[in-house]
Amino acid sequence: KIINHIDTRLRTVEGIVQDAVAASAELDEVQAMLEAGLDYAHAGKQKGHGLKKAYLYIWSAMIKQLLTRPDLSPELRTMLTQHLKAHSNPRLLGKVVKLCTARRQRNKERVAITINVKPELEPMWDLI
Repeated sequence: KIINHIDTRLRTVEGIVQDAVAASAELDEVQAMLEAGLDYAHAGKQKGHGLKKAYLYIWSAMIKQLLTRPDLSPELRTMLTQHLKAHSNPRLLGKVVKLCTARRQRNKERVAITINVKPELEPMWDLI
């Protein structure tokens, strides 16, 4: 796994897979998620920004950053590539990703990541 699931609570509630993990703040994927959240916040201050939900940008940043890893398994690379192609716009992505947040914890060395996704993304998340 790439994101070390230090504290995890994986469960399925009403067709939604929920997971909460604590990840190292030094991971490139975590940094990309945090930066996407900040970029969204800055862009969202403008009236009529037309942006969709912030969590879609945070999720996308994680997926795109994962694809840059040279040590990514072929299985996960295929899954991520297919996921990007199938959900190429926010409206399509919003149908399978219901929540994705990344928040720094008190010690600043860890980031709490929370996801709520449709069960079809669970095999991919398990590999991440």
